[in-house]
Amino acid sequence: MSAGQKSWIVRILAGGLAGAGLAGAGYRPLFIGGFSAPPLCGALIQSCGILGAVAVTLALFFAFGAAVGVATLPFEGEGRSVLLRSGLHFLVTAGLLGAILRVCLGVAWRYLPGWLALLGAIYLVVWLGRWVGWYADVRQLRSALGLEAGPSPLRWRESLPYLP
Repeated sequence: MSAGQKSWIVRILAGGLAGAGLAGAGYRPLFIGGFSAPPLCGALIQSCGILGAVAVTLALFFAFGAAVGVATLPFEGEGRSVLLRSGLHFLVTAGLLGAILRVCLGVAWRYLPGWLALLGAIYLVVWLGRWVGWYADVRQLRSALGLEAGPSPLRWRESLPYLP
């Protein structure tokens, strides 16, 4: 087994256990409910019983945690492969979040696009942060080699004189 495969397995297990732990920490509101509030997984409990509902919820939370655990790995590499892997990762993560919201929590279909748009916005912020980090690395390498620093990220510094 290569070091890359070990890294994936460790991250999948760590993220999956964290996701399952999150579901376990929310056991009471998910499966028992409060004083006057029904359990959040009420529809799932009615359809497949308490043990089935716990198993489905733990499996989905484990899978979502595993997907979040490997979130930085699709950014390794370069070019088109980074776009394809991160796009695939986003689709898997969005599918798992949608399944958790719909199957476990009973969120109505009309609210899912809003939740998935929020996930997309978070993903875009992460992508922008990665891009700025890559750009800073390139600038640092260029200055270490004695080359011109190049344009600013998104060319914001060059466009400031035209802002007014």
